[in-house]
Amino acid sequence: MDKIVTIRTFNDYFSAHVMQQILLESGIECMLLNDNSGTVLPSLTVGGIRLQVLQADEQRAQNILNQIETEADEEQDTPAYWEQDKENLHPDNRVCVYCGSKNTSTVDATRKTFLGKKLFDMAPGLFDKDKWHCFHCGKDF
Repeated sequence: MDKIVTIRTFNDYFSAHVMQQILLESGIECMLLNDNSGTVLPSLTVGGIRLQVLQADEQRAQNILNQIETEADEEQDTPAYWEQDKENLHPDNRVCVYCGSKNTSTVDATRKTFLGKKLFDMAPGLFDKDKWHCFHCGKDF
């Protein structure tokens, strides 16, 4: 019987399940350890959410995940926007401070939740309304 080995550890539920699904679609049996506690009480998930495979599949699984991570890194290194798309970007969009893209939009974080909306309505001057999101790198600034 093959031993079970941990090949990746994740801090968030979403990333762990995406990688698990990639391996399952590639025909590699795998499981997540601590994924339930990671969704309910993430701060109590000691050691993170662990992606585990049989030792016989370890090298193949590592190769698949390394390839996915390399492709994601290369995509992050693409230009912030293509020159031919430049005219489609709104001229008032701010440039992302992280990657230089103008593919950005404002985000009103205070109105995302009921409590945030109530706080904003009570004291609108206390909240910074000028928040932006970059669709290229995914960061808020």
